[in-house]
Amino acid sequence: MCGISGIVSRHTQPALEDLLELQRSLAHRGPDASSHYCKGPVALSHNRLSIIDIDTANQPFFDKDKSLCLIANGEIYNFSDIRAHYQKHGYSFTSKNSDCEVIVPLYLEHGIDCLEKLRGMFAFSLWDAERQKLILARDRMGEKPLYFHVSQDHFVFSSELRSIASSRLVDTSVSHRQIARYFRYKYVPEPHTPFEHVQKLPAGSYLELDIATWSYEIKQYWSPWDAKPVIGNPTEEIRQSLEDAIKTCIVSDVPMGLSLSGGIDSSILACMLTEYSSKPLQIFSVGYPDAPEVDERAQAKQLADRLSQPFHDIEITDDYVVDAFEDLVFSRNDPISDISGFSYLVIMRKAHEHGVKVMFQGHGLDELCWGYPWVQDAVLINEGKWYKKGKRSGFRETRKRIVSELKGFLKKNLKNDKRLRLFEETPATQFIDQNYPQFFKPEFIEQSSWSTPDPIAEYGEASDRIDLDITRLIVEYYLAENGIAQGDRISMASSIEMRLPFVDYKLVETFVGLRKHARDDQLPPKHLLKESVRDLLGDEILNRPKRGFEPPVHAWYNALLNAHGEIFENGHLENHQIVRRDFVDKARKPESMSRREREVAWAALNLEMWFRSLDRSSEASLDEWHTIG
Repeated sequence: MCGISGIVSRHTQPALEDLLELQRSLAHRGPDASSHYCKGPVALSHNRLSIIDIDTANQPFFDKDKSLCLIANGEIYNFSDIRAHYQKHGYSFTSKNSDCEVIVPLYLEHGIDCLEKLRGMFAFSLWDAERQKLILARDRMGEKPLYFHVSQDHFVFSSELRSIASSRLVDTSVSHRQIARYFRYKYVPEPHTPFEHVQKLPAGSYLELDIATWSYEIKQYWSPWDAKPVIGNPTEEIRQSLEDAIKTCIVSDVPMGLSLSGGIDSSILACMLTEYSSKPLQIFSVGYPDAPEVDERAQAKQLADRLSQPFHDIEITDDYVVDAFEDLVFSRNDPISDISGFSYLVIMRKAHEHGVKVMFQGHGLDELCWGYPWVQDAVLINEGKWYKKGKRSGFRETRKRIVSELKGFLKKNLKNDKRLRLFEETPATQFIDQNYPQFFKPEFIEQSSWSTPDPIAEYGEASDRIDLDITRLIVEYYLAENGIAQGDRISMASSIEMRLPFVDYKLVETFVGLRKHARDDQLPPKHLLKESVRDLLGDEILNRPKRGFEPPVHAWYNALLNAHGEIFENGHLENHQIVRRDFVDKARKPESMSRREREVAWAALNLEMWFRSLDRSSEASLDEWHTIG
């Protein structure tokens, strides 16, 4: 697991000091080794966090003629079989057992189609000197990040947004359109960033830059929505795919840990990791004082004891949240205002203290298995937008009746309205859409096109399978940014690799394939998943109400706004003509605000601190990342 960055210059050789600036800003992603490659128009750098083949796998990797140069971030889980294949055919690897080095012979044999042979999480850069082309690629689900900027003279890329924004070669003009999206969704959805001229390479895609023509092309090589229907027994298919995904990703030469709540997803991970790995699994769970309704430490410890795994109990106080705020924003790198980030931060730091370098988390199953009732409701909302959510008794019968009644209404009244809606139906987004003039300056509203009824144009139109459309939206936006991206940045800020077995592409294809064969959105949340692991977890865990990492939100909002509200004064949001002065003044007295107003104020506070984080030194030492807690 690593950080990668690079510069390609159109007319001159890249300046080494520009490359080293990128590299220094990624030191936390790779504290174990660093190296760089500079030749002709290309300069590449690599920061290494050693997970597999600790002693001999430093990068870059080359072919025997050194016409190919590879730097990679991530883990190729199926590398052993690939290495064995090429060794059998006489290929000579330079490392003893590196996972990423297999990309080189794969590319030599298959070209860009080598991506289809890789199973894992990765982002890599490959310089093909013979063809004078630079290739960037991301894994199928986008677990590993890659940002890029292109101008008339330079192409710059990096693993993190702040790193690329720190380069003097990059235009960091702020995009008001993307800032508006941040306020709506708590993140900026890919391929966008808050900057006009910086993009994210989309998940499951590769970019090829041609030096001769100074042009680039992005192509998608995989999409979960192309999965073929799966006709087998759903619970058997799910169970087999779960086990396969976890067995695949447990390879590691360093200590491993798990973030455990009392819920189903992380409990599945704990049980299967214990069964299939011979390594001890350090388990970490977080709770909050005087908040028993959202504290699941007791249930987590009960399972850890049952599995005979070491358990670490962590408690987050309001004071910790206030003290850790700036470091959380700095750790997340991207502007993400999900309040649960504090829980992830404290867990990763505690894991770092205990020598853990690989942490497992259970992201993915909620998004793939109707774990959020509002996402199920969105299917009905899009099939007939007059539907209003009520009591959830008589679940399947009520939904069947509503669907039947909706069909005629939809055909008669909404035949020309095919725009998909998901996040717009949540209370928080509805509130800000209905009240945005009281928060934002007229200049910002105009420049961001806020009043245009299109929060995310990429949604496209509804198809004849609304359930698949909604699954796509929650996976490509909420899971990608709030789950995967946030987890990667916070874990790597503590020099820890995060692994997400439940976003393994074959498991994702199983869920999508089963749904293509037979709709399951009218079943209770996670019904098929629960049935597939009933023997593993038992009824006690399966029947617990869903809670997850749900902190005492509004106490934290109040504490944060009271403690840090002064940063609004002459701040970036004011300089960029974003928020109204009267709203800022009110935000500094959060007790006088409504619940929804506090949510907007927290998002503004988080964004203000994010702008300030861009000014922090890119040369901060690793120790400075661990001063809190």
